[in-house]
Amino acid sequence: MDITPEIRAAINKYLEKHSMSELARAVKMSHTAVRGWKSGIATFIRPSNWESLEPVLRPYMTHNPPTHPTRCESNAEFVTEPLPTYPVISLAAAAECNTAIIPMADYADANSEERVSVHNGRPGDVAIRVVGDSMEPWYPAGTIVLVRPGARLRNGDGVIAILADGSVVFKTYVERKDTFLLLSINEDNGCKLEFKKSDHFAVRGIYLVVTSIRDEIKLRETMHANGKHHFWERYLDEKT
Repeated sequence: MDITPEIRAAINKYLEKHSMSELARAVKMSHTAVRGWKSGIATFIRPSNWESLEPVLRPYMTHNPPTHPTRCESNAEFVTEPLPTYPVISLAAAAECNTAIIPMADYADANSEERVSVHNGRPGDVAIRVVGDSMEPWYPAGTIVLVRPGARLRNGDGVIAILADGSVVFKTYVERKDTFLLLSINEDNGCKLEFKKSDHFAVRGIYLVVTSIRDEIKLRETMHANGKHHFWERYLDEKT
């Protein structure tokens, strides 16, 4: 839900008597997330976080706090709620997040460029904008992908990985007995990365790519540039 002026005023009233650390502990959120709420950098609170924050702010609210009705007053018709939105950060911003200190979702909430609606997301998911060409033609630069920290990975999953040196790569995950690999979809671009499972410092984080939001025109153009064509295009060529 959006952080309205009334909600931000209530946060500031609370912080006149309490510290940001106290509020962070009360709602079980990071200090960075609370700072984002206060400063105005964050403009949205996930419903699950609002459930914890609302009781704390209620004494400081002038009017009744906002709610999320699921039915209309007649109780005979469902009211359709908008799709949940997720914070979008760049690959560079993702690399700056120290996930040992702050969860990626909290960091993204406080540092997002924008928010996007996604139908199959879950609380804690983060949207990241792709750069580079290692995942072309299927994921052109500019594609927004929704990633899920902490998900169990399987062979063939697309992933965003943050390496030990802070660089961020968009690869396909492949697991072997004692190692795992990060491979590019386009075999002509990028490099093969292989790590021992016992090396806990080689990769700072790997996040499952759940879905993507792509410019379909840009996707077709990029596929053609890489020599990839749909069957119907090849069919037309064969018949003319």
